Amino acid sequence: TSSGMSVLPYYFAKFLIDFPRVVLGATAYFLALIMFFPYSQSWSSFYGVILMMHFYSFAVGYAVSNTVPYAKFALYGIFCSLLWSMVLAGVSPSIENVANYPPIIAWLWNVSVSFNLILMVDD
Repeated sequence: TSSGMSVLPYYFAKFLIDFPRVVLGATAYFLALIMFFPYSQSWSSFYGVILMMHFYSFAVGYAVSNTVPYAKFALYGIFCSLLWSMVLAGVSPSIENVANYPPIIAWLWNVSVSFNLILMVDD
């Protein structure tokens, strides 16, 4: 909006431009990961998780860039990535402890991509 452009068409255009980048990035990551990662799920479900992880990271980038001043963008970007990769990955707190949390909070670990990847290894 500060540039005088409408927000909805701007983000729609960014999504259309970034869609091939997301799919290409997810595909490259998937191909590299299946060579070295011991997975037990079907390729399609594994690729779906990776694709959703890429879409999520682009969406968080859009949201942070829209709400945070440019000078603090790197700090908030690191915070968002650390929140999902460390706090919600099931390491600290452990997944066993999260099962005892109230459902209003525990759902965050159920939607965490890291938690889903851990489940795929344990299946």
